[in-house]
Amino acid sequence: MDASIDAGAGVVAVTPPAPPPASEVICAVRADDAHTVEALLSAGADPDARDEHGTPALCLAIEMYAVEVVGLLATHGADPDRCGPDGVRPLRKAVDSGSPALVGATVHNTAEWRRHREAELLEARSLARHWYETGVEAELRRRTGGQGAVTRTHAQDDEYTGIDEFSLGGATVRDGHAAILTDLEKALGLRPPSRSCWNGR
Repeated sequence: MDASIDAGAGVVAVTPPAPPPASEVICAVRADDAHTVEALLSAGADPDARDEHGTPALCLAIEMYAVEVVGLLATHGADPDRCGPDGVRPLRKAVDSGSPALVGATVHNTAEWRRHREAELLEARSLARHWYETGVEAELRRRTGGQGAVTRTHAQDDEYTGIDEFSLGGATVRDGHAAILTDLEKALGLRPPSRSCWNGR
């Protein structure tokens, strides 16, 4: 922080420090380092920082299944309309991931989303239903054109929930679309209110 003194007026002008550069945010996101991401955002870093390919930090964190980082970026004002080179908005990317925790972190304030972005929530609901009705393996094959064996592993989706994860042709998707569909319908008021995997928001 720089300070200068106006001798005539006796006023000390303080120049605030420059915000951290975008490269530091991207580095912390890629490392899934939530502590550093939070510190950088609190110091004024841009939550919409982009990497060298033009991918916003929020999209990058979703692609990495970095749930806590996604939540930090979203609550610090990351633009939910900002897409990467693939043209896919963050919420759609989160639904495609099959991770209920990622969708919950992206839609961090359901009341605000319902008030201002209901159409996008409805679109996300339709996408989640498509994945659920088609099945993860079948949709993966359709999207990737892969004919080989699908790899199935178990992943930790959040602190408390484990979930199956499927990989084929370089793409990885979690089998959580039923839960995503349920939570989106609760957010839209289409199901009776109850505690959800989004901490009851």
